Amino acid sequence: MSRPLTAAAGSSADWARVMPEAWKKGVENRPARSVPLLWAYTPLLAFTVAHYLVSLRVNGFTRDFDIAQADWRFALWPDSSKTVRIIEPHVNSRGRYLGSTPEVPLYSFREKTTHRQWQSVFGMEYTDGKGEYSAGDAAYRAALRDGAFDLIVLDGLTNPRVDDVIAGAVRGNPHYRLLANLPFRNSAGTGEYRIRVKTS
Repeated sequence: MSRPLTAAAGSSADWARVMPEAWKKGVENRPARSVPLLWAYTPLLAFTVAHYLVSLRVNGFTRDFDIAQADWRFALWPDSSKTVRIIEPHVNSRGRYLGSTPEVPLYSFREKTTHRQWQSVFGMEYTDGKGEYSAGDAAYRAALRDGAFDLIVLDGLTNPRVDDVIAGAVRGNPHYRLLANLPFRNSAGTGEYRIRVKTS
């Protein structure tokens, strides 16, 4: 017969003395009873380890599993930190912007600007003040003729053909002035960010 618990127990020896015998036996036997449960997970663990090792062996020696190639792909993207610093004063929640890679400034200025404010170089539609609709290259030309964008950021890499269309449309355009040409080097060679801001 077990003795009742008393509040006076202070040490672990006192606790062990007053702990009910049945409960003490249950605690002592619990690890032994849990071992079969662990064995039930062994096949799953073995499969996971085997799958990892086979994947590593198969993929580790293929052309697509190449650290140097991954580094090269990462280095394809030019460093945009200077560009971000230069355009920051010209970006707000009201402007309209044209960029080769709008995702970069969108991420950098996510507190200031939204995706709807940015136009990429992969297709455009535009309706001017007279209601005349245009699409594609004609839309870029018409929008730039009207001074529709407050900022233009081109990298010459993302879509060089459309970048050239835009560059031609802003050449001699009274609405825009050149803010900066920022050279960069990446794994594909050299290039430059061309940044223009609206003047009127």
